[in-house]
This record gives sequence, structure tokens and C-alpha cells, in this order.
Amino acid sequence: MKVMITFALNNHFKIGLMASFSFLVAFALAPTAWAIERANLSAELGEVKAEFSAKAGEDCIEDPKLRIERQGETVLDTSVDDHVFDESIACQVIDLKAQDLDGDREPEIILDFYSGETHCCSTSLIYSYNPDRDRYRVINHYWGNGDYTLEDLNGDGIPEFNSRDDSFAYAFADYNASRFPPQIWRYQENKMHDITRDFPDRIYSHAYQLWIEYSLLRDKRRQGLSPEEVKVRPQIEQAVLAAYLANKYLLGQEEDGWGRLSQVYWWRDRNDFFSDLDRFLRRTGYIPEL
Repeated sequence: MKVMITFALNNHFKIGLMASFSFLVAFALAPTAWAIERANLSAELGEVKAEFSAKAGEDCIEDPKLRIERQGETVLDTSVDDHVFDESIACQVIDLKAQDLDGDREPEIILDFYSGETHCCSTSLIYSYNPDRDRYRVINHYWGNGDYTLEDLNGDGIPEFNSRDDSFAYAFADYNASRFPPQIWRYQENKMHDITRDFPDRIYSHAYQLWIEYSLLRDKRRQGLSPEEVKVRPQIEQAVLAAYLANKYLLGQEEDGWGRLSQVYWWRDRNDFFSDLDRFLRRTGYIPEL
């Protein structure tokens, strides 16, 4: 696969790029205006080629367009604004990829956007070819505060979207203190499917890391906390334990998980926290509805 990114920069501004995970690019811009006058990206795999173009607006890109060619013939030439909806905001383009996501030897086109805020939010548009209608269809997947990497996690030759569950952001603590269970997605039949439970080793590893983190927090508490730390420590511990228990549900070990929480969490809001956590895990699908 070939990917080309071209930026035309205004001489009066500087642009900085930083990567989060393997692909996320957030723009560090001067506060008065965008540094990008135009952005062109292209990606190619086999006989499929995609080209993205956009102009700079006062705060975000404007007039974003995507064109897809097959064997040199244009099959799609569209405004990306028509395909970005719900919570998604196409403010900054991050990446354009051409990759076979479902093993049918037909490359999908993945267009990644970022809203332009400090750490939120990212969105992917995934375009797939429908040979019966000779046209492309598109779905929108919202990643929220996180992002993803494309990895073949099980060695079957088909990549997975390796991400995290963004519903835990701010759920029990502020963003920096929030902890996120892993979330793994597979694209198939023009839909994204949550297949996290198919990777118990990864879930267990993450749960183990969270328990180690909580153990260190508990050791620090035993050594003594300042009045300022006492104010925020319950929320910090809650964030770690919430993600830990979510992993235990994914592993089918929820009874052991609740037992551990009952043994270690003894702040005054213990009962309220346990009730809130139960409701949260039900609402987010970790505890299945009967």
C-alpha cells in the first residue's frame, strides 16, 4: 500500500505533528489561524486508488472531498461532509488508508478524522465496494477520546481494530485518571463487530496491569496521604477498579472481581460506588440483560 500526504504551509505559522498510538496526529497550531492552506492525501492498493482533498478554514478544514478510482475509472467522487454525522466532527484529517479489512481481497478505504479538541474526538469513515451496484457504501465509527491501531492480533491474515472502551472516559474520574478496558473490533459485511472477548489473553494482561496499579495506590494510601490527595484519591481508585472489573466480566470472572473489590475498597462512598458501578456496567453491556 502506498500513502502520500502533502501539506502546503503558510509561511507565517508553524505546524507540529505528534503521534498517539501508531497513527493519531493532532495539530499543534498557532492560536489565531490554521497553518494548512490545503491537505492532499492518497492511498493505493492493487487497482484501487483513493484521493482526499480539503481546504483550510478558520478553525477546521473545509470542503473535504474523497475520490476513489478502480482500474483508472472514478467510481466515487463525493463530499465527505455528507458522511460525517452523530458525534463526529471532521475538523482535522488524520490519515487515509487502503486495506483489505475482511479478507475478501477487496481493499476498503479508511478515512480518519479528529475534531481538533485537546484529546477528543476521533472518527473513522470506512468505504467498501458493492460490486452488484458498482458503488461504494460507507459507515461511520466513532472512537471518542481514543483511537486505534490496525493489527492482525490472531494471525489469521485479517486485521483487527485494536482500541479501548471510551465510555469509561470521565465515568469515575477526570480524563487523565480514567482507565479504559481494551476493545477490539472487526469489520465484516459493512459493519463493525466487537470481538474483544475473543482475546482473553489480552484482557487478562490488561486486568493484571490494573490490579498492580491499584496495589501501588493502596500501598501509597497506607503510607499516608496529604489532605489534597485524600480529596481525589477515591475517584482515582474507582477509575482503576471500574476498568478492572469490566475486564473480569469480559473474562467471565465477575464473581472473583466483585470479591476483590469488596476486600480492598473501603472509602466512605463504598456502597454508592458499588451501586454506580453495577449500573454503569449494565448500561455499557458488560453485565448482560437477563
